[in-house]
Amino acid sequence: VECLRGDSAAASFAGTRAAYAFNSPANKARLCGEDSFVSVVRGSAFNVFHDASRDVVVGAGVVAGDGYRVHVRVGDASFDFDVSRDGDAWLTEGVQIAERGR
Repeated sequence: VECLRGDSAAASFAGTRAAYAFNSPANKARLCGEDSFVSVVRGSAFNVFHDASRDVVVGAGVVAGDGYRVHVRVGDASFDFDVSRDGDAWLTEGVQIAERGR
């Protein structure tokens, strides 16, 4: 989440591109590559992550299937991240928009 904060075209969306690395191989395949990931984040409800002025609250993970679900609130929008462990790393399996912001 921190990679995305304040990211912009002026920085070639370097933070968003870095965030792509935190996706699982299966999620990367669904996203069809880094450029597609940047387009999804920029052109949807996920773009609130780029606004550094919005408060971000990351909830505790809860068991969900074979992994965990983490609720993240960004301003008045919220998202549910499905994550899994890969050694010492956490990888994003998918994200659902729980509540769209204004």
